[in-house]
Amino acid sequence: MASSYIILFSVLALIVLALSVYLGVLYGKLRAQKQAKLDQDKRVEELLKEREETIIESLDTIALALSQGQCEPTEGCIRIKRLVDEIEVLRDEEGIAVFHEMYEEVKHFATLQDYKDLSKQEAFEQDNKRYAIEEKYNQRIIKASKNLRDLISKKRA
Repeated sequence: MASSYIILFSVLALIVLALSVYLGVLYGKLRAQKQAKLDQDKRVEELLKEREETIIESLDTIALALSQGQCEPTEGCIRIKRLVDEIEVLRDEEGIAVFHEMYEEVKHFATLQDYKDLSKQEAFEQDNKRYAIEEKYNQRIIKASKNLRDLISKKRA
């Protein structure tokens, strides 16, 4: 009877040992997965930061071109509005709200191939509307461009 208890306890001890080894292997895999997840999160954060820096650099360049009259106000406004929407800190800034306002008035205009496909009369009418909108917002767009550049400078500092 005593030898059967010894055999039973030995078998149970081997089972516990096997389960402990298996648990150790699983724990090692879990730690490796957690580390891989942390590394991946860090890489994603770095990529997002790089993307934001690229967007900010583009915003600065477009704002400079607008303030110097090197870019049509409508084109600059559309580009800035879409880029600003990608940067949460800039999205609701009062000093650049005019980009959002003007965008609402020009967003339905045909662009690129759609513009080329317009008849001459339709293109002429759209251009006249665009010129009127540009005239309406021109001074505010130039001021907002300078405000945007100031915001960007502060953000970089």
